Amino acid sequence: MLTKLDLALAKWVFLPLFCLGTVFLIANVWFRDARCARLCAEKGFYSHTYTPRRYRLAGECYCHTQEEIRESKAKNRPPTGGARIF
Repeated sequence: MLTKLDLALAKWVFLPLFCLGTVFLIANVWFRDARCARLCAEKGFYSHTYTPRRYRLAGECYCHTQEEIRESKAKNRPPTGGARIF
């Protein structure tokens, strides 16, 4: 049986920490995707692909030319290759 202290700890400590961790992970992926898009646009590429990595904070950013995007659409596949930025 849970005591009032156990319920208070769960409600006011563990639940907020879990929510903040979830928000941090989602925001981290969103900011890195925006950074990838900005860097590719600055270098003059047509498109970008950001792939977040599991269990790490770093991901992979690839920039694609317009020809690479056309080829991938013709093959009905996601773009592969491209210039790796980070």
